[in-house]
Amino acid sequence: MKKSILLMLALVLVLMSLAGCAGDNPSVKPTDKPSQTNEPAPSGGSDLETYSFTAMVNGRGVDDSTTVAHQAWLAKMEDLMGMKLDIKFNYVPNAEYDDKMKILLSGGDLPDYFLLPFLYNYTEMANEGYFLDFAKYDMPNYMKFVDMAKDGRQTITMDNGMMPAIYQVILPITDPDKAPDLSTNAMFNYTAFQREGIEIPNTLDEWYIAAKKFKEKYPNSYPINTNYVGIFPVFHAYHVYAHQDGAGTLYWDGDEFTFAGLQDGYKLGVEYLRKLYAEGLFDPEYIIETVDTVKTKMLNENNFMLLNAWRTHASEYTRDSGDKVFVSALTPEAEGYGKPWQTFSRANQVELLSWTIHCVNAETERPDLLTKIIDLQFIPEVYEITSWGVEGVTYNIVNGEKKFIDEFYETDDPSKVADKYGLWNDRSGRANPGLRLIQDNKARHVSFPIPDYTYFGGKYEEVPVLDTEFFRNLGWPNDYIPPHYNTPAIKLTAEENEEVSAILTQLVTYTSQMQADFISGDEPMENWDAFMDTFKNSYNIQRVLDIYNAAAKRYFEKNQ
Repeated sequence: MKKSILLMLALVLVLMSLAGCAGDNPSVKPTDKPSQTNEPAPSGGSDLETYSFTAMVNGRGVDDSTTVAHQAWLAKMEDLMGMKLDIKFNYVPNAEYDDKMKILLSGGDLPDYFLLPFLYNYTEMANEGYFLDFAKYDMPNYMKFVDMAKDGRQTITMDNGMMPAIYQVILPITDPDKAPDLSTNAMFNYTAFQREGIEIPNTLDEWYIAAKKFKEKYPNSYPINTNYVGIFPVFHAYHVYAHQDGAGTLYWDGDEFTFAGLQDGYKLGVEYLRKLYAEGLFDPEYIIETVDTVKTKMLNENNFMLLNAWRTHASEYTRDSGDKVFVSALTPEAEGYGKPWQTFSRANQVELLSWTIHCVNAETERPDLLTKIIDLQFIPEVYEITSWGVEGVTYNIVNGEKKFIDEFYETDDPSKVADKYGLWNDRSGRANPGLRLIQDNKARHVSFPIPDYTYFGGKYEEVPVLDTEFFRNLGWPNDYIPPHYNTPAIKLTAEENEEVSAILTQLVTYTSQMQADFISGDEPMENWDAFMDTFKNSYNIQRVLDIYNAAAKRYFEKNQ
C-alpha cells in the first residue's frame, strides 16, 4: 500500500508542476484599488514571468516547504496568477520568532510578507508608513469574511482609515446557537487522581485540598502548574480578569474599561496564589515555563494539575504518555461568585484572530501582485488545499463528498498523518502550508473527530469536547462567558494611542513585577496598601480609562 501511495504521490506532484506552467501574466490596472479576480490568467506560452518575494513566518515543527499540501498550494497559486512564484520562506523556530521579528521591526529591515509578534501593537509603525495599507487595494474575498466576523471592519481598520494588517480568519465548526469549545482549560492527571483516590476538584478550595494530598504523597512535587504563565483562571473565579500584567491588566467589564487592580477580587486571587506558592503547591518556575517543560513535568508527575492548558493538550499528553490519562476540565470556581469565567473560542462564528496577524512591507516591489495573492487565499479552492490536500493523494471523492484516505483512519492519531502530508489541523498545529491566512477546521472535525479525554460536570468521557453531555446541554450564550469576550472593537487616534502606550508601558512594568513578588513572597502582604496607592496614583491610570471609555462611547454611538 505504501508503494502505491508513493507512486500516486509522485504522479500527482508531476501533474501539479505541469499545471503550474500554464498561464500568462495577469493584467493589473494602474488604479488606486487594483482590480482582483479569482480567474486563472489566460494561457500565453511557456515564457512566464516569475514573481519573487520574501516571507518570514514561525516554524512549527514541520518543514512546510516540502509537504504535499504546500506544493499543491504553490501549484494552485501559480495557476491562478498565471506566473511562476519564487517565494523565499524563512521559517523561524516558534520559540525564537517573536524576539527575532521585534529586532527586524525595530530596525525597519523587513521581509516582504511577515507574521507580527504575538499581540504586537502595530499602530505606530503603520502610521509611520512601514506597512502596506490594504485599504488601497480591492480585496473582495478577504473582506467577505471580514464582514461575517463580529466587528469585522472596525477590528481591521485604524481610526485614520488605514488597513495595515491581515487578520487570520478562523472558520466555524459548529452552529451559532451552540456553545463553542474552549481555547484553554484546566487539566488533570486523571490516572494519578484515580490511583490516589483523590476527587477531581471544582472549587479553589478543593484545588488546594487536592494539591495538599499530592504534596504529602510526593513531597518533591509541585502539584499545580500552568501553561503560558496562565494564572488568570484564579482571577476568573473571582470574576476579575488579570494575567501576567497584574493589577495593570486593562479589560472590558461589560459596562466600561477598567483595571484588574481596581477590583476587590484581584487581591483575593493574589492571596490564593501566594498561599499555594508558600506551601510548595504551585511550581515556582511557572513564570519561565515553556509548553515543553510543562509537558515533561506532567508526564513525569512532577506536576499533577494545570490551571491553564491548550484545549488539545489532554489528548496529546494521554497519547504520548502511553500509560496515563489526562483530562480537560473547567477552570475552578470561587464559592459565592457564581459560574467561573471560561476562555471560549469563537468556533461558532467566523473569527478574526487578533494574535495571528500578517503584514506586508510598504516598500515591497509589486504590491499589486502580493495583495492579489493574499486575497486569493480566501477562496475555497485555495484554502481547502491546506486542510484537505490533494485528491487521490490525501482524499478521495465518495458519494460526492471528500473523504480522507484510509491511512487517516488506520492510526490512533490522524493528526500525525496530517502532519506527514502538511495539512493544517487544530489537533497538531505543526504543519501550516501556504501563507497561513485562513484556518478551516471542519475537515478534521467532521472526518476524524479525535476523542478528547474530558471531565466536565463531574463526568468522565472519551469524546470530542463538543460532544460531551455538558457541552451538548450548555447552550449559547451562557453564564460562563466573561464580559471581556465581547470587548468592543474600539479605535484610538494616533495621539491617544501614543499617550496610553507611554502610560501603560511604565505601569505594566511595575505591576507585573509586583504581582510576581507578592505571589512568591518576596514582597510582604503588609505592603499591599502601599502598592495599591502607587498603582492608583502614580501612573495616571484615570487618563487611560478616560481615553478607552471615550473610544468605547464612540464605538457604541457608531454601531447603534
